[in-house]
Formats: sequence, structure tokens, C-alpha cells
Amino acid sequence: MKAAKTLFPLLLALAGVHSAIADDINTGQVELDMTGTIVAESCDIDTASQNQTIHIGDFSAGIFKNVGDTSEWKQFDIKLNNCTSAISQSTVAFSGTSDGSDPSLLALSDTSGGAEWPAAWRLSCWTAV
Repeated sequence: MKAAKTLFPLLLALAGVHSAIADDINTGQVELDMTGTIVAESCDIDTASQNQTIHIGDFSAGIFKNVGDTSEWKQFDIKLNNCTSAISQSTVAFSGTSDGSDPSLLALSDTSGGAEWPAAWRLSCWTAV
């Protein structure tokens, strides 16, 4: 029992020494300023590809005799630059007023002041490299 009475105060004393040493070690402060930016995976649209006006040609109404008749293809490019490595493909969306009869078609209007234009456009796209 005498050994237990001697050991207990010794343990308390050692705990106090440990606490005092820890206090001396932890008295300094460290300040960290961290900065950074999280950016979604992206590409830049090449300046020459922005705000394009594409003349698709002049067509006689006579070449569009039946529903589904098409004109020649008109190619245009949208060039992307600085794509991050995680991007392997892209999507382009076109918007406009849809045709009243078929919402998958783009409605046309007659700008010559003549009769209502009974035609609509379907935009077809293909994958290019």
C-alpha cells in the first residue's frame, strides 16, 4: 500500500512535467494563407469562330418540291482552343424559333416581303476533327 501511495504522486508529477513541456512547444502560432481556383473543364472558342455569319446560298423555291428535300451542305467550322485534357468531345447547341408543324425544324421567314414562306430548315451536324 505504501508503494501505491508513493507511485501515485510520482505519476501526477510526471504528468505535470509532460503538460508543461507540451505548453512550451505549442506556444507559437502558424498562419497559413491558401489560395487557388477551381475551374470546370473547358475550352476556349477561337476568336475567328465567334459571331460568324454563314451565307448558306441562294436557292430557287423549285428545288424544294417535297417534304424532306434538301439543299447542298454548307460547311462551317467552330474551332476550340486550350481544351483541358479531360475533354474528349464537345456539344454545340443551336437555338431559334421552331416550325409550327414540326418542332424539330427551324422556322424560316420571308424577308423579301412576299407571301409566307412554306419551308423550314433542319440543321444537320457531323463530327469533325
